[in-house]
Amino acid sequence: MRVEDTASGQELAPFELEIKDEIASAQSPFEELASQEKREGENQLKRISKYKLSCLIRRTKLTPLQVECYRLIWLKGLTEREAAKKLGFSRSRVRNIKQTIMSSLTLNLEKEKKRDRMAAKAQLACKTEKQRKIWNLYFKQGKTIREIAKDLSLSRQAVRQLLMVILPRG
Repeated sequence: MRVEDTASGQELAPFELEIKDEIASAQSPFEELASQEKREGENQLKRISKYKLSCLIRRTKLTPLQVECYRLIWLKGLTEREAAKKLGFSRSRVRNIKQTIMSSLTLNLEKEKKRDRMAAKAQLACKTEKQRKIWNLYFKQGKTIREIAKDLSLSRQAVRQLLMVILPRG
């Protein structure tokens, strides 16, 4: 089959045809930039998601076996069968551990969401400087009532009462 260059009426060599096809099928600079931005956005979202997941994993109290199973399956990308072989367990045991990890993470995530909603409501209820300090220590820094009492030189009962004042009912 012969193809001619329409401008000059001359036949195109196979190499020229190949180049012409590549040029015709290439993305425009705008399309290249748009797809690059999309990839960068997806990569950033993945990094944020991985960071949030790693924070959630740290806050969720997993057993050493669960941590190892998590590391093998989700971080190294092994299958249940491969992880079972490495751990020396049956595939069903690894599947049960995996399900326990997922349940623990889901439960902890729900607790954190509930805590965040409660923290937002409690922040609005803070009227005094002491209440704001306790709110910050309890919700932002994650300190216990005992630690707050020690930091502010208050009794645990006083901290508990101040928390009850600012925590939303129900």
